[in-house]
Amino acid sequence: MFPTVKVSVSNVDYDALYYVFLDVIPVDAKRYRYIYNKSAWLTAGKAEPAPRNRLYLHPDSPFSGEQLLKQVISFEKAKLTNNEVDKAGHMTLTDEEHGTFVFPETQFMAVTAYQNQLITKLKIEKNPFAKGFRDPSGRSPDYEPSNDSPSLLLPNMYQPALLQHALLQQYYAKASAVRVMPPIGPSLLSQMLLYQMPFSLGAQSTNDPPATSSAEPARL
Repeated sequence: MFPTVKVSVSNVDYDALYYVFLDVIPVDAKRYRYIYNKSAWLTAGKAEPAPRNRLYLHPDSPFSGEQLLKQVISFEKAKLTNNEVDKAGHMTLTDEEHGTFVFPETQFMAVTAYQNQLITKLKIEKNPFAKGFRDPSGRSPDYEPSNDSPSLLLPNMYQPALLQHALLQQYYAKASAVRVMPPIGPSLLSQMLLYQMPFSLGAQSTNDPPATSSAEPARL
């Protein structure tokens, strides 16, 4: 996922253990379509129900409270997918002590194709996972995203890596502008869930800890 979501945490139990999760939730229950002559997103019907309890567990979990206070938690290995079958790495949150923190600055639109070639170019230049697309010749047939990390589920979205690959090949071949405008998924928000184990290391669990965000806003 790029830009990467990064968060810092405070007011945690120094000796307790914490599991940290990332979730992506719909902002509303609508689908959107980009209208070129109006340069705006307009509603295009009702969205399909978003899958629930599909959480990304930070691979370094569990963290001690001491670790959380000393470092920034980065979700640089999180991936986005629309594959509802692949459940690897997705966890269900139980009714134990937990805190949920929503960061409005991470709001973004899930699209089937970039609507602006300047954005496509910017993503290629800045996204560390798009190295294969930075070849001036435009030839990147072997590019595939890394498979070393599980994926977050995005509803109502086609396979992004395959679609982006096809669009970029046309971009570098100086083909005419691609105007793919099928209905897309709802606007989405990232949220982080901080789950505290019921048993701590020599200390009793505390209340839900607040978190502050240093997330880089996601702009598509």
